[in-house]
Amino acid sequence: MEKTPGPTGIQDNFLGRMRKERSWVTILLISGRKISGRIRSYDRYTVLLESRGLEQMVFKHAIASISIAQKFSNTIDLEKEQARPAGGEPEE
Repeated sequence: MEKTPGPTGIQDNFLGRMRKERSWVTILLISGRKISGRIRSYDRYTVLLESRGLEQMVFKHAIASISIAQKFSNTIDLEKEQARPAGGEPEE
């Protein structure tokens, strides 16, 4: 008997999005230890986390939570800052 794929759950949607976007995540384990990296792969029982060229398999039953590093952008215009005289206003 062949199983038909059912709807994906919140967990699969979240992990899939983080994997595709290559987002940096922090996983808090139930032991209190934190590990960070990018989700390389996952299945029903495990998450494969990549960090600094190394891979680490984490069993889902050991995960308390997963958080995403906040995205930010550098809003400083470096060319403008370099053109500014020391201690003065920007040149027009």
